[in-house]
Amino acid sequence: MVSRRTFIKGSLAVGLGLSLGLFGWNRGVEETCIPPSLGAPWRWAVTLNTRRMALSREGYEPHLALATELGASMVRFDLSWNVVEPELDHWRAEQLAWYGALVRAAKRHGLEVIGNLTDYPGWAIAELARNPAAFQRRWYRYVAAVARELDADVAYYQMGNEFNSVLDPIPREHDAEVFRVAHMALGDELGSHRSRVRTVINPFYGFNHLGSEWDPALRMVLEAASEAIDVLALDYYPGSYNLLGDPQDWSPLSSLAGYAREYDKALAIGETGCPSFGSPSRQSCWYEAALPALAREVEGLGLSRRMAFVCLFELADRPALDWWELWRPTEVTLGLADRYLRPKPCFRIVQGLIGKRPRERDGR
Repeated sequence: MVSRRTFIKGSLAVGLGLSLGLFGWNRGVEETCIPPSLGAPWRWAVTLNTRRMALSREGYEPHLALATELGASMVRFDLSWNVVEPELDHWRAEQLAWYGALVRAAKRHGLEVIGNLTDYPGWAIAELARNPAAFQRRWYRYVAAVARELDADVAYYQMGNEFNSVLDPIPREHDAEVFRVAHMALGDELGSHRSRVRTVINPFYGFNHLGSEWDPALRMVLEAASEAIDVLALDYYPGSYNLLGDPQDWSPLSSLAGYAREYDKALAIGETGCPSFGSPSRQSCWYEAALPALAREVEGLGLSRRMAFVCLFELADRPALDWWELWRPTEVTLGLADRYLRPKPCFRIVQGLIGKRPRERDGR
């Protein structure tokens, strides 16, 4: 069994990400104009960083208020297994309660929630290598505990994160079982409320496919675990983290559409965005070019009714780099606002683009 998280592949992926942040697509602007609303028929989500909110003296309320001001109707954030159970059988009930309070606060702001079941503890990955069945039992227990705390207040549960990425610690042969077990735990815990909750997987498209070929990985899990999956959410950063790409190139959606139709699944963009590292104007230009192009691609492919949501990564810059993040300065500047929650120029661009559709605004 060979893990995808190898030193060589990981190092190459890291290098490409950094190179892109330094030398990627760019075109400067002196002024920022707010474009008209796209009138897109899907919901817009934005990712919140739970560590960022937990470290903030003000907590999560300012983040939720800023997401509402942006015009998002959904927020996405991690439900970290590593934080909930950092050591085997060492449960942090207060963390589960914090997640529950965050979900209820989001609902008070009129925001639906995409909960990301992710961040596998080191002890769990070690157990997977020794005893896959034992790992799956532990995974089931974690997912069930989260669902018990949050009930059906979460609209979408994302089962893991970028399962095809070279940085994902779950070997590919175990992906389908991870999805099946999470689906089973949600069903067992939510009972009759299960129909109100949708499951999501998010293959990653980037680094020119280096070690992260999403197409065969997606086919594999759909053939083995289609019944556990409701939404196929592609993580894609054209012209941003996709090396030498065009921010208006959303062509991978045509392949994703084929899977969605073949397996009768909904679609989503699980993550997309652009860092401000080196050039805030580049970030504004990216959103101004990329989001309208996305809307055109979806309409041209006839996918409007299948598109569940588009999630922007992320709301606010992170407060600091950990020592192991020094190789990715772009990663902490993906926010639409800075680390103090002050909107960047791109915030107003996005706010204009994702505004309510006219028929919603005037009641028709």
